[in-house]
Order: sequence, then C-alpha cells, then structure tokens
Amino acid sequence: MISLAFKKYFTILVKIIATILALYCKWYYLYIINNGKQNQNNMKQSLRNKLAKMDEKLMAFRGKIEDMKSELEEILEKEEESFNNKSEKWQESDTGEEAQQAISDLKEIIQDFECTLDQMDSTSSAIGNTI
Repeated sequence: MISLAFKKYFTILVKIIATILALYCKWYYLYIINNGKQNQNNMKQSLRNKLAKMDEKLMAFRGKIEDMKSELEEILEKEEESFNNKSEKWQESDTGEEAQQAISDLKEIIQDFECTLDQMDSTSSAIGNTI
C-alpha cells in the first residue's frame, strides 16, 4: 500500500507544480505587458508565441496528471474490490480499518487531482483568452 506520508507529499507536490505554472503564466504575461511600449507588435507576437508554447507544455503536463489519476483510480477500484471481498470480521479488524483508511486517502488524492486538473484548465483558458 502507498504510505500516507508519500500520498500527502505527492498531492502537495502536484498542487505546487500546478500553482507555479499558473503563477508563472500570469507573471510572464504581466512582465511582457509592462516591459515598455517600444516594438509593441513584436512584443505582442513574442508573447503570443511564448504563451502558446507554455499552454502546450501545460496541456502535456495535464495529460500526465490525467494518466496518474487514471492509474490511481484503477488502484482504488482494485483495493475497494479486495476490501469488499474480505469477511466482515476482517473489515472490522485493525488491518481492515487501515485498508479502509488507505482507500479513503486514495479517494482524497483523486479529488485533489481533479481540482488540479480544473485549475490547469482555467489557466489554459486564461492563456487562450490572452492569445
């Protein structure tokens, strides 16, 4: 089973990466916009190109997050099936309660992944509106 510390660390890491990407996109946009008025057309085109590349990388990263989420959902399904196939006595034992907690933790991680994907979608949408 996945250790609780690893699950929490991994969830936090994914949130941090998504937040950093979102903040970097916003910062870069503001930096370019506020970086003087000369060669405005060139700057706008450069910004569009860089934001498009950034959006492409964001979507590639999003795909990896989706893959990890799918794998976790498969693990969750197997763990729930295994848990449900055990006797009621086992389910109520310390081991059963630990398994139940691990299942609950996996569900929380999957929900965190869904929130991260939503945040990535809104960031991508903001980039698309900027371009």
